[in-house]
Amino acid sequence: MLDKKPLFLLLDGNALLHRAWHALPPLTTTDGRVVNAAYGFSMIMEKLLDQLKPEYVAVAWDLPGKTFRHEKFKQYKAQREKKEPELYAQIPMIQEIMEKYGIKNLSKEGFEADDVIATLSRKAEDHQVQTLIATGDADSFQLASELTHILVFIKGISETKTYDPAAVKERYGLTPEEFIDYKALRGDPSDNIPGIKGIGEKTAQELIQKFGNIKGIFKALKAGEIPEKFAKKLEGQEQLAEDSYELVKLVRDVPLDQVEFLDLKREEPNIESLKTIFRDLEFKSLLRKYEGAEAGEIVASAPKKVRKEIKSEDCLIAKNENEARELLQKLEKNKILSIVVQEGAKTLFEDAPLTYVAVSNGLECILVPLPKTGELEDICRALESAETIVIHDLKKSLHLLDRAGAKISDWLNLPWSDLMIAGYLLTSGERDHDLDQLGDRYAKLVVPKLPGGAVTKDERADISKIAATLPKIFEALKKELENDKLTKLFNETEMPLVPILFRMEKNGIELDADFLKELSEDFKKQLETLTKKIYKSADSEFNIQSPLQMAEVLFEKLKLPTKGLKKTKTGISTAAPELEKIFEEHEIVPLIMEFRELAKLQNTYIDALPQLLEKDGRVHTSFNQTVTSTGRLSSSDPNLQNIPTKTELGRKIRRAFVANHGKILLSADYSQIELRIMAIVAKDESWISAFKKGEDIHTHTASEVWGIPDSEVTKEQRSAAKAINFGILYGMGPRSLA
Repeated sequence: MLDKKPLFLLLDGNALLHRAWHALPPLTTTDGRVVNAAYGFSMIMEKLLDQLKPEYVAVAWDLPGKTFRHEKFKQYKAQREKKEPELYAQIPMIQEIMEKYGIKNLSKEGFEADDVIATLSRKAEDHQVQTLIATGDADSFQLASELTHILVFIKGISETKTYDPAAVKERYGLTPEEFIDYKALRGDPSDNIPGIKGIGEKTAQELIQKFGNIKGIFKALKAGEIPEKFAKKLEGQEQLAEDSYELVKLVRDVPLDQVEFLDLKREEPNIESLKTIFRDLEFKSLLRKYEGAEAGEIVASAPKKVRKEIKSEDCLIAKNENEARELLQKLEKNKILSIVVQEGAKTLFEDAPLTYVAVSNGLECILVPLPKTGELEDICRALESAETIVIHDLKKSLHLLDRAGAKISDWLNLPWSDLMIAGYLLTSGERDHDLDQLGDRYAKLVVPKLPGGAVTKDERADISKIAATLPKIFEALKKELENDKLTKLFNETEMPLVPILFRMEKNGIELDADFLKELSEDFKKQLETLTKKIYKSADSEFNIQSPLQMAEVLFEKLKLPTKGLKKTKTGISTAAPELEKIFEEHEIVPLIMEFRELAKLQNTYIDALPQLLEKDGRVHTSFNQTVTSTGRLSSSDPNLQNIPTKTELGRKIRRAFVANHGKILLSADYSQIELRIMAIVAKDESWISAFKKGEDIHTHTASEVWGIPDSEVTKEQRSAAKAINFGILYGMGPRSLA
């Protein structure tokens, strides 16, 4: 972990642009401009600046046109499809926003953003400044050092992992310097770097671990020290390996004449300019942050009903357990209380502990820093007398309290009202149910951000205002719930579900790691067998994972038909839908498709799941109650809903999830709510009858489509019928249906 030396935050602009583009839906302004990537990028920057507080910041960008790598290898990145113009139109927006933040955008003709990053991180090391490189891929792992760490966005724009040299070594068994040789040997399909045919990840890793680097490997080859099965693949490939090495290695001396490192010191943001651009792009949540309105006050368009102005003196900090007990007793006779549970100064590197709990009756606030078990019991006792306890994100707060030593069974049965869930019920199509959004949308209130860590005198007033604001927001939400006839759903279904989900998350699910290890070995053997069959069928060895090499084998060497197949920049597509079209043309096609399925299952699940095990040997997913637009639950970190079930191979993976001795795993799902509604709206007598009889609706559809009895419907036919049923419901047209 980086220590408290000055920090240089260095962002890979293009990588984070693509992350934001794919993570967010196509947000548009009222005049039709697509701004989702710009919004996501700005949110990433806000988060990083708030949490890391770097002294130096810069964003590196690729420029249009070719680089020195294209001159060395004409096929470099040639396979990449041209991106949507709406994506690249957002780069100037983002660069302008960065300028308003006081952050420099840097690039150099003939070089990539990665080279600019490599050069700047070296300059930072020369000044003994720590660097955190925020990126979306592994290219920068070669830069990891004692002073330089790599922050990789793994999924979307929220899940990250930080790599120092030890973390790189743990993942690849190699040092950052050896990582360059590793990528050169195995190739990089994403950049179209060929590598050496037949040398995959494991082989490249073993060769480098034994012989050090590419030079050492080929020296050993000449000395006859390489095993025969590897030697054949390496024969005559030394120049290719060296060329690939030059493509992979990042340049650390890019001439950046226009800037010195000290020029990258973070400047004060131009607040007025930021407000102007956020207003123009309709970034409402970001605009509110910089508008300067006082938290808890009513804005001009709302009724002027303002409670007593809360000052820092109204936030009473308990200095010890006895004082906490005395102060909390003052709140015991209030019907409505609100509570703020704060985890403090959470960093991107580790979870922070529970920092404080604040309880308010709307006029004054009791703040208990670093609460001990006894103080948590006193807080719970004070809350028990209330008829309603208002909170935002109850489940997260329960986890924080549980980790802090609270007797959680007492907390689970309190009369909670969660603002986040209420907001979700009213606008399930919205992505953001944060406190500031709810305050603005329903109560016309501006809510400040919660401070983390030690609380200053000024921040005490903010905490008081937040705690006092929660009941105001709830009153507004309560009226909306009543108007939309959602009160019963909120009180009787959604709120009672929170403690259940909390317990499910805390308990986790046991994973049979030994079974997965055996399955991994089995899959490896199957992949090796398939590889040999594919090589024999092709009468040559090639990188099966490379679309470019595969296309050469299928369409140039084997002369398979290309009529009706989609084309990419580099030639005929070898994507799964295209291979399906030529499935019967040659024995190699089904072999390749089987290889791909096995490889995907192994990489995505079999080898990945054991890494997600906690110390208790269980996987602890998060069940999201306020994410899907349809009202369903979702699962994340990891997503257990994506565990495959459609094939026998997929179902094998599912067997790794096991119950404790004497227990069972219960799988529960909604009973086709949307389809039942559709049957009633469409007045489809056949469907209505099937539902009334308790028949499986997808099997029923399949029997009608194929004209066979329900008992003869196969799993594949039912799966196809299911796709038809839901596809029509969600807008599938006649062409897609055909």
